[in-house]
Amino acid sequence: MERITCMSLLLTAVVSSSARAPRQYHFVNQNLNWTEAQSYCREKYTDLVTISDIQEQNDIEQAIKRVNSNADRVWIGLKNSWIWSLGDPAFYTEQYRNWGSDQPGGDGDCVYMNCGNGQNCVNNHKGQWHDVDCSKIMPFICYNGEFSCK
Repeated sequence: MERITCMSLLLTAVVSSSARAPRQYHFVNQNLNWTEAQSYCREKYTDLVTISDIQEQNDIEQAIKRVNSNADRVWIGLKNSWIWSLGDPAFYTEQYRNWGSDQPGGDGDCVYMNCGNGQNCVNNHKGQWHDVDCSKIMPFICYNGEFSCK
């Protein structure tokens, strides 16, 4: 049996969900605003991460944990009227959301996920989503829509 290993300077986690092909998630430890993060992801990968269900949410949280990042929040691909950056309507089978309490709170048009790692983070908020001004800068999560070791 041939074994293929993909290595990346960025965190890469291959995730398989029953309804989708495996995806690669990339934690980018670079502080950008939401629009810059989206452009970066679209240039280098497919897009900012889209989270369709609790399994994907858990996989992304575990992937961030594995890189021992001290980031307490990361951009995800949710924006405006809470539409995913990924524009494919075929993707949406459920309206999975993981908002923190009192969220969205009208604080902005972009969404970050609380990682529960930073000094100012409370772990019981880990994984919850919060709206914030899109000009804030923070690390982010990209994904590749299909698995490839090129």
